[in-house]
Amino acid sequence: MSRPTLLVEFVHPDGSPVLLAELGLAFIERHGLPMANATKPFRVEIEGKTSKAGNVHYTYEHGGVPLPDGFDTCLRVAGEDVALGPPRTSKAGNLTREGRSSIRVGDLDYDLLVYLTKGKSPYWVKVHAQKAAKRAGTTAALNGGRIV
Repeated sequence: MSRPTLLVEFVHPDGSPVLLAELGLAFIERHGLPMANATKPFRVEIEGKTSKAGNVHYTYEHGGVPLPDGFDTCLRVAGEDVALGPPRTSKAGNLTREGRSSIRVGDLDYDLLVYLTKGKSPYWVKVHAQKAAKRAGTTAALNGGRIV
């Protein structure tokens, strides 16, 4: 059984896709993409990796991304728009926007963490999704007492 992949899409603030051509010829050549792809949306498919505990997680990091809208660029992961917070300074002193969300991959819930960081080589992007921790639910069971 093959595991599902995770699709990361880069979009303009108006919701339209960022096209590879908008990232520039140097970006296209550096990644060995055919020029015929220049009119396609900038999307990245992430393969799942299995942790030592046997859980599937997804990680994507990409440096030197010349995003045309800079910090205003939006990300869509697994079809869900990820709300990025306001810029803050990272531990390394770079401006960073962070977003957290919950997404569904296959039949499992995942916690999602996204970073968009301005560095020396335009922007650095990180997307990490891991299986959501089981949350304690409410239960009708009586615990620590008795009905009298």
